[in-house]
Amino acid sequence: MARPEGADAVGWRVQVLWEDEGAWFEGVVTEYEDQRGYYVCYDDGDEKWQPTMASSTRDDDHDTTTTSMPTLEPYQVKSSTTVKPAKPRRNNPGVFFHDKETLLEMKTKLTAKKKALDDHLRQLQLKVTTAEIAEAAQKQEVADLTAKLTVEQLTTTRRVAPPKQVSNEERVLDLTVKTRQMKKDNQKLRASVGEATTRVGVLKEKLDAARAEWHALPAQCRTSVGEIETQIALLQAQKEALIANQRHDTVASISDQLSDSALALKQQLADSDSKVWKLKAELHHWKGLVEQERAKVDAMQAHLTSLQSDMRPFRSSKLLLRSAFDRCDKDKSGDLTVNETIQMLLLLASPDDGVSEQDMRSHFAQTDANHDHRIDFDEFCAAVDRLFSNSGAT
Repeated sequence: MARPEGADAVGWRVQVLWEDEGAWFEGVVTEYEDQRGYYVCYDDGDEKWQPTMASSTRDDDHDTTTTSMPTLEPYQVKSSTTVKPAKPRRNNPGVFFHDKETLLEMKTKLTAKKKALDDHLRQLQLKVTTAEIAEAAQKQEVADLTAKLTVEQLTTTRRVAPPKQVSNEERVLDLTVKTRQMKKDNQKLRASVGEATTRVGVLKEKLDAARAEWHALPAQCRTSVGEIETQIALLQAQKEALIANQRHDTVASISDQLSDSALALKQQLADSDSKVWKLKAELHHWKGLVEQERAKVDAMQAHLTSLQSDMRPFRSSKLLLRSAFDRCDKDKSGDLTVNETIQMLLLLASPDDGVSEQDMRSHFAQTDANHDHRIDFDEFCAAVDRLFSNSGAT
């Protein structure tokens, strides 16, 4: 069977010898370009451009026609002065020295960078499309204005003369100015489109460099998102198993402690309930006693009020005062001492009058004209009147 060449080799499996590793690697040709050669996707995940194959392939005793899919014999890569061959894979320990986590982080950053570049590219393409649409709209507007100008020049229909007619030369001049301004705007838009195209080219170069850097990574470092998720799921399952075992080990001891503490708490609750009921009974008993004493106090207060109302008529009666004065005058001398008079007045005064012994002594010291420290009946009546007048004023 003839070996396919050029674009006919797309879809064929090939074997390529890497001289630095001294081994053959199998892959599938997915693309072909005249300048860059064959784009081979290897079975181990690597992808590289191979220059145009021009030499004989590996010699072996196996018949390639016996396979179900035709195989394209690989060529050894030769140096060329016109096309720079792609660099073969190398197991250089000085290049890939990062651990798996670092490489995964680098992969994540490169993926995010690629996504950002793609978004920026789409934005620039959108801007270019918008600028092209605006340019087409402006061109259409210029064409419409030109057509209107032509119609205005060729029309022969009579019109009602406006208050101020505008000559065709003025219209042409106005349209010429507008056309020049539109041309300037179109030039600016073309310049902006050129700048956007340049930026898109720079971003494409950066994207190609990032892809080349990504493809240069070893196959074992190219962990897919699905594999990472699988590893995360396995680790999560292991974590849950360890947590379940730990929980099972601690549940027994915790359950024993909880049972002991529950019994103690139940006993404390029962004791507290009994104390509460006992205190409630005592509270009810004391409330009954308080109500009884309050009833007694109310009765005594009513009796006191009745006695005070009965005593009011006798306070102004000299007969009652004379009887009290004679009862205190034990020696029948017709006068009393200051102490006896103060004791009598304190008995006659109400507790609410606010009369003190010191006030009475100071009063008698001022009213005792002969300084004999004896109080006759008139002085006694005057002291009683002063006492009652002060209590009535308060």
